Amino acid sequence: MARPRKHKTEKEQINAARKRRREWYHRNRRMESAKSLERYYHNKAINHHPQTQLRRAQRPSPDVDAPVHASASALANSPLISLQIVRLNTQERLTSAQKAMHTWRNDKMKIRHKTSNMQHIVELWTSGSLQAWGNALYLNVQHDTNAALAESKLEPHVTFGQHLQDCFEDVSRRSFQDDPSGSLGIWGAAQLVRREIARAVDVVEEFCLILRDGGITSLRDSYTGQSLNFQII
Repeated sequence: MARPRKHKTEKEQINAARKRRREWYHRNRRMESAKSLERYYHNKAINHHPQTQLRRAQRPSPDVDAPVHASASALANSPLISLQIVRLNTQERLTSAQKAMHTWRNDKMKIRHKTSNMQHIVELWTSGSLQAWGNALYLNVQHDTNAALAESKLEPHVTFGQHLQDCFEDVSRRSFQDDPSGSLGIWGAAQLVRREIARAVDVVEEFCLILRDGGITSLRDSYTGQSLNFQII
């Protein structure tokens, strides 16, 4: 006789997976941080190049239109600009994504369109760059002396991310039914969005786990050591 299933519903399976991930991280955080730090210095040594003197900026001609300001995600991905100076308004982005999510749930769209619109919601939430977004989340809480206060600022992001996961699970499953071979690109696109949501949730959940485990000092140490998820993605 087969052993009865421990987690019967998809909701129970998702929560169990989250619990396993949190427990694994708690057990192995020091070891993984050490590995990440070693990898960081190794890559830094390989990719290090002597700095070259930048050309003096030229004053634009009055006849030439002023350049359009670069977006936050473009700045974050630019090799000339440090992520530390990119300040995204994470609360504003969360609010925009929540409004878009309300429309997404009420619309009766085909799977391809629901996947595309969910990708847009994730980009609204994270600015399209997990590195810039994670950096902004850290900058928002780095000066808090109370770990509970810092975590309270992050909890809305955790809740929203888990809500996205729950809502998109059905789309992910139906995408396979519509495109079992993957030849239409429907299933592949859905899995890409599904992974992007999971990575965003991992980023903010890691912040909360570290705050509970070692407080704001531990979070600062992890950030300085370049061992946080968003720093090594």
